[in-house]
Amino acid sequence: MKQKIALSTFILSFSILIFTGCSSSSSPSTPDKCVVQYYEYIIKNDLRFKDLMAVRFVGGTEKEREKMNAEYDERIKEKNGNLSAVVFPFYEPLKSVELVLNDKGGAYYKTESRLLPEAEAAEVTVKLTFADGETKEKEHIAVKVDGKWMLY
Repeated sequence: MKQKIALSTFILSFSILIFTGCSSSSSPSTPDKCVVQYYEYIIKNDLRFKDLMAVRFVGGTEKEREKMNAEYDERIKEKNGNLSAVVFPFYEPLKSVELVLNDKGGAYYKTESRLLPEAEAAEVTVKLTFADGETKEKEHIAVKVDGKWMLY
């Protein structure tokens, strides 16, 4: 009986997460905030990180997106919800994220997305620090989809 209650609670919580998603009030207002928020969600093991992934919503066929989403969800389950282990399987857990300013002192460059050429796009670089002290700089293309910034 306790397992059924726990499962029901999980399903309800997950449904609320799916339906509320990244609403315009909580959606990052700039591409740099989107990228930083994505990694902060991973650090906190917060499943809302998936709401900032454009590939979950655009590109390919709906069937391909459903398959990709199911595979990603299975990997999260296999890692017991440890999102850092899913996203960075060969690194220690992610500890922090820091925005790297570009050579003009800005947080991002306007750019184009080859996969979504009609979308507003920006390039953002972040510095990731892992639990063992290792650091890695990572560049991202963020795109604006239906008025919301997401990683592509």
